[in-house]
Amino acid sequence: MSGPIGESTKIHFSSTEAGAPGENMWADKVGRDTYELKNNGFFFPVAMGDLVRVKVVWPLLEVIEVVERKRRTARILFDLPWPDRSGRAELGAALREMGYQVEWGQPNLLSVGVPMADDPYETISPLLSENARIYEVE
Repeated sequence: MSGPIGESTKIHFSSTEAGAPGENMWADKVGRDTYELKNNGFFFPVAMGDLVRVKVVWPLLEVIEVVERKRRTARILFDLPWPDRSGRAELGAALREMGYQVEWGQPNLLSVGVPMADDPYETISPLLSENARIYEVE
């Protein structure tokens, strides 16, 4: 497999039956074929800190299994008008203060890593504007 333990690299999640496109994510190598994710998924229900197993499918390191989920993934969609830069920063800061991991995909798509014990509908929904909704929690 690619590189020494602790080295960051890109790994690839293939398309799903639901038709989501593949997704590349950053991960640190923690074992021979095991990696720890360094960001949240937008198309796949994974979050920073989750452990995955990969195999080489040249030229990619393809994820073949999620070994351990550390957090749930809440995906939030925004209708127009999308939040501006300061609105995104404010929402991100509030979520981080709660111990959540925040990653913006685009101005209208937010992926949040939520501790397993928390209910994102109870904790995140009150922070959202009228034009935002939790699209999915996995």
